[in-house]
Amino acid sequence: MVGLRENRLKIRIGTDFIIGKNSAESYRNAFDLLFKKGLISDSILIDCPKIVKNNQNQFSESHRTQAVKIKNSNNLWIHTYTSSDFKLKQLKEIFNFYSIDGEVEIINDNLIDKKNETPLNIKSTMEKYFTISIDSLISTFSRIESGKEINFIVKTEQALPNDISINDIIIASVDDKVYYNFIVKEINGDIIKLYKTFEIAKSIKLNLETIGVFELIDKEEYDSICSKLFSDFKSSSSDDIIDVDFSNLKEKFADWLILNNQIKKNYFSTAFGSNKTRLIENLSKYEDVYKEEFNTTIFISSQNKLNELISELENNLYLDSGKFFSFSEKQSTHMPRAILGKNNYLRFLKELLIEDKKAHSKSPKVNPVNKIYFGAPGTGKSYQITQDLKDVDLIFQKRVTFHPEYDNTSFVGGYKPITDINGDIKYEFVPQIFTNIYVEACNDSKHQYYLIIEEINRGNCAEIFGELFQLLDRNKDYKITPSNELINYLNNNISNSEFYKEGKMLLPDNLSVLATMNTSDQSLFPMDSAFKRRWEWEYIPINYSTDSTINKSALFNIRLDVSNTVKWIDFIDKVNFKIKDNPSLGMDKCIGNYFVKATASNEISIETFIHKVIFYLWNDVFKDEPKNSIFKGKITYQDFFPIKDKGEKLVKSIFYDLNIIEPTELIEETNTEA
Repeated sequence: MVGLRENRLKIRIGTDFIIGKNSAESYRNAFDLLFKKGLISDSILIDCPKIVKNNQNQFSESHRTQAVKIKNSNNLWIHTYTSSDFKLKQLKEIFNFYSIDGEVEIINDNLIDKKNETPLNIKSTMEKYFTISIDSLISTFSRIESGKEINFIVKTEQALPNDISINDIIIASVDDKVYYNFIVKEINGDIIKLYKTFEIAKSIKLNLETIGVFELIDKEEYDSICSKLFSDFKSSSSDDIIDVDFSNLKEKFADWLILNNQIKKNYFSTAFGSNKTRLIENLSKYEDVYKEEFNTTIFISSQNKLNELISELENNLYLDSGKFFSFSEKQSTHMPRAILGKNNYLRFLKELLIEDKKAHSKSPKVNPVNKIYFGAPGTGKSYQITQDLKDVDLIFQKRVTFHPEYDNTSFVGGYKPITDINGDIKYEFVPQIFTNIYVEACNDSKHQYYLIIEEINRGNCAEIFGELFQLLDRNKDYKITPSNELINYLNNNISNSEFYKEGKMLLPDNLSVLATMNTSDQSLFPMDSAFKRRWEWEYIPINYSTDSTINKSALFNIRLDVSNTVKWIDFIDKVNFKIKDNPSLGMDKCIGNYFVKATASNEISIETFIHKVIFYLWNDVFKDEPKNSIFKGKITYQDFFPIKDKGEKLVKSIFYDLNIIEPTELIEETNTEA
């Protein structure tokens, strides 16, 4: 029985620490966290380290992992090998590759026994680096995934160098187009057994003129070669950006209009049907008349002029005089104006703008989540969501606030009266925020979308979500069938999605739902257990730290009078202790850090303090709980007015009772007779 060394890793990603039972587990856990943070793509999740389980007598061979496919390339893999030192090095390289704020270090060694195995000849000397050019076996090498439990036996045209050893690293090139990285595992005469670590399809010049000849290089040369091979991948996310083509707008709009008319069966279907040639001829006539009057074209091919064109069209199309108005009026129902107007060409142009903006915006794919941020009023729940999404462009976020009158129609959509181009009133399904973001997510699988619900418990969730409630399970077996009007709308607006097929809905894996809940208002609309269990919950506590770098509210001061202030953080610390100390009140009634908004100079005026904070404490906290109240005797909220004469003194009295200030003057008690 031979002892093999295994090092345990400690990994820090940002502020998160990961320590696994063994190095492989740490490594795997790190990748899981990176994926959840959206720092690596889902391709890594699919092929991330899968460790063979240990059993009682055997240790998984070398803790090797399966290939880890690096973002945006199907031809590049990185893996881990025998020693944890190499694992450490590879992980560091990947952290650097993704510009991840992280550190990796070895923290201790363990001896792990492995039965019936010959120990690997791991040398104490540093590894050496070689290059070699080969002209065959490209298909053989490429068929084997990096990190697989498979070895290669390669016989070269030249005798092996005398100084080649176990764990040396070889970069092999084939026709200067594909490069492989190998680690020497065994040597037997002029035959070496290699372990493939990565493959990359790329061309760089190494000047390896003789095929099958090993050339010794130093570490700097090796690093330089790897840098050249990897250089394009870090910025390769730009390859995913497909710029919107703004050329040939007339033809593109014609295609768009014909498709939409076929779906909606509106008036233009009768006028043009699918006759694109006839439609383009008419668009050219409209363009000529418009250009004659306004001296500008309608179908530009420059993105930077698109906003200007939209603005001009919105102003010019609906003038009630002029050449274009007369031209449009002569045709039935102002067809030229309608075709170029807000429901057609203008809408087409705005969709192009949004498509282009999304192509150049970022919202990395992450694991989808339904999460409720909850806590006392003013703790910064909405701010926490904003911070969590600080790297997500606003175009991928939609925000709504629930309230007692908010219902399913307001959330999903419903039939509303619409005026058509003939001036007649008809009813159409008008989508609302959920349907809009659902359609966007289904049609754009490259980005993560976020539906943010403020004050989720201020609305009747059972009524608002309706049949969508089941979607929150995110279970592929629990598809729902929505209403007929919603089915018709989704059929017409979702191009191709695995999450909406044949009238069945699933919540897309690139759509997350985030919500805030003020725990002091739970009595508005209680949530049942079935609804609650479909959400993850994150408590946002009150922050009492006086360090302003981690708690901005530590800078706030309550202005008592011209010469005196009190720290806001001291006040909420003392008053919240009183609230928590009362079993009838508890945490839900506490005051959060941002319950009141300070000025730019971080001051809270005495007027703001009395109108907002004192009123809340009197009306919602202590009015029906006189025991342990901050309001002594028979003080009522009315006794704080006028503020200059009475309010300031009563506030100082409260601060004195809370041991926040020392008495600076005699404060008369104000007692109001019942």
